[in-house]
Amino acid sequence: MVWILIPVFLVFLGLFVAYTLSPAARVRKQLRSSYAGYFATLSDLKSLHDSLRDGMAQATRSYANEIRAERLKRISINEFKKHRTGLRLGALRDRVFGELDQIPPGKSRAS
Repeated sequence: MVWILIPVFLVFLGLFVAYTLSPAARVRKQLRSSYAGYFATLSDLKSLHDSLRDGMAQATRSYANEIRAERLKRISINEFKKHRTGLRLGALRDRVFGELDQIPPGKSRAS
């Protein structure tokens, strides 16, 4: 019984050696190395894309905040006299706040 397995083992060994030395095995190795380079580049591109997207979002938020601050700088407390109902403008003027951007943010009553 063992004698039958020896030729089978030798055939499989011969096929393995023949495939290892064949051009198909060389092409397979080249493809594996190409895939490795491709996947490394792809992962680099994905990380670059994510960082650019995060940077764009941060720049957009910063730009919007700058625009809001510019608009608040242009609005004077005295301009709100025509909208007096419910606003305590005297207290703001007494604390030397000339424009809305000088008022520090506080907690809202809703939260």
